[in-house]
Amino acid sequence: MSVSLTPITIAALKTFQNDHKYMHISQSLAKHLKINTDLPLNIKIGSTVLPVHVRIEAIETNHIHFSSHILQEWKMDSAPFQLLARFLRNQNTLVLGPVIGILTDYKEKNGEANFRSIHSFCLELHQAAADIGGILYVFKLQDFVNGEVSGYIFKDDQWIKTSLPLPGVIYNRLHSRKLEGSHHFQTFRETINELNIPLFNDRFLAKDDVHELLYPEEHMQAYIPESAVADKQTIKHFLDLYTCIYLKPVTGSQGRSILRVHYSDGVIYSEASTAGKRGTVRAFKDYEHFSRFFSHYLTKQSYLVQRALSLKTFENRQLDFRILCHKNYQNIWKATSAVARISAEDQFVSNLARGGEMVKPLKILSIFTEHKQAVQQLSLMKELAVEVSSIIDQKSEGLFAELGIDIGLDEEGKLWIIEANVKPSKNTEEQTSKVRPSARAVIEYCLSMAFRQTAKGEE
Repeated sequence: MSVSLTPITIAALKTFQNDHKYMHISQSLAKHLKINTDLPLNIKIGSTVLPVHVRIEAIETNHIHFSSHILQEWKMDSAPFQLLARFLRNQNTLVLGPVIGILTDYKEKNGEANFRSIHSFCLELHQAAADIGGILYVFKLQDFVNGEVSGYIFKDDQWIKTSLPLPGVIYNRLHSRKLEGSHHFQTFRETINELNIPLFNDRFLAKDDVHELLYPEEHMQAYIPESAVADKQTIKHFLDLYTCIYLKPVTGSQGRSILRVHYSDGVIYSEASTAGKRGTVRAFKDYEHFSRFFSHYLTKQSYLVQRALSLKTFENRQLDFRILCHKNYQNIWKATSAVARISAEDQFVSNLARGGEMVKPLKILSIFTEHKQAVQQLSLMKELAVEVSSIIDQKSEGLFAELGIDIGLDEEGKLWIIEANVKPSKNTEEQTSKVRPSARAVIEYCLSMAFRQTAKGEE
């Protein structure tokens, strides 16, 4: 990291003196941070700023002590906390953090929280933050009221709900598109915008939105399967051209409600991805009969029609590759991890939620070609995924810092972009360590938002 951050410990004053407005700091730390101890100082924790006077005391070198009164104002009664510090000389402000809020829609039972599909990932995020210093907590929309927030923080080997300081950055992991579209969420966004709190993973993107972002880029068109918003005429046109197509709900996820449709000997066959077992293929004697059947799907949601590709398979099972990409501290997209996904025997989608399994990508690629070529193919996949992520980020409103890009490999060795996922599943990453690379990548980006964004004009 190009910005120098100093690890410090925040603790309560061990005195009964009336030092409500004072910060106690050692001479060596004040000198290291280049703080002018003769002037009042602004302290920023998360999104809360309080003015204090500075008092030099003979305390531990990397400790800063505040009165319990100030700590209560910050909702940090349970000090000590391990944080990072940066002094902004032009603003005469000492920034302490990061304070990271993870927004999700958790469930509670008997006083315990269940963060659903990201429960274990939240623990990894906590550990990644604890390793470098910072406050991380999980909250839902209902926890954010009148500019104050409560949530779950991990302490003493359990998630404990308490009042907490306003975050300096928010990681959006809401599971529900409906919730993101609610008036409650829009009001929340307005509030955090007024408080100047950045939120990343801005929102879900529909499949047609992603297509419209990528396809105008000429250098990307060779990697994008022919696609269009589905209606009666467009589906017929695609079937006439390609004989086999996919129909995908534009707001679908985890491989749900996808139809594979193909012509054979004058008959149209349709199979749904959610059936979960064999023997669910429907046959239609002509297009009109199929169209009437599919019209019921269109009354529920919009669909995208997409040409079916002749992708490589493994043991007659569908195969694709999920590349996780994240922005780093310098706001540059990087490929964080990659896995090969193999479908269940009774499915034509490789999603783990539909029974798929993960395999190391080089293990699979090396089956089709020699190892050196497999390494090159995987490198190209990562480059393509990073380019997709960069384009989506640059052309979309809001902040995006994490994307899961699904890539297929056809029989000719050509790469195809299958999908881009704004809130990728945390089950599509190999668990080779206590904290996965994606968790550390998220925390690294949060550091960027908490310190670099605050320090404009300080470089």
